[in-house]
Amino acid sequence: MANNKVLVLTLGTTRDGCDGSEPSAFIVKQNGMQHGFFKIADYDSAHLALTAAMTLSNSLEQHPWVSPFEIYRPVILDHYETAAKLRRVVMGLWNGAAYPFNLSDISGIDDKHYAILLELLDSYRKFGEKDQVFMSLAQEIRHMGKAPHSL
Repeated sequence: MANNKVLVLTLGTTRDGCDGSEPSAFIVKQNGMQHGFFKIADYDSAHLALTAAMTLSNSLEQHPWVSPFEIYRPVILDHYETAAKLRRVVMGLWNGAAYPFNLSDISGIDDKHYAILLELLDSYRKFGEKDQVFMSLAQEIRHMGKAPHSL
């Protein structure tokens, strides 16, 4: 089972001529992936920035993040045309040069699969190849012969 421990890290900045540092931001991480960045300058006080970071931390403790590539793995690996489109998206994200995905292919995707597609894209935008579930799924698709050039 994965370690779902949530960390709230403090980033500090040092000022010329001063000893030590003062906090400039708080980062919330789970499973090595950054889920939130709370820059103190964006809040009215350091306390409010820390409160926002702790709120996210508590939420992740209660409901650990699960990669949508894990949640929707059975759909992505299924044997129908829209599932094949989702596989092509996964492979395009993994290696767009070798597995290009034509965005016009999303035409005709029903609402359920479009929502899945958006979750996959949002997750990739946030975590990229740091999401080990995504990386494993791409390798699995590649090794199963379900990669785009075999469809």
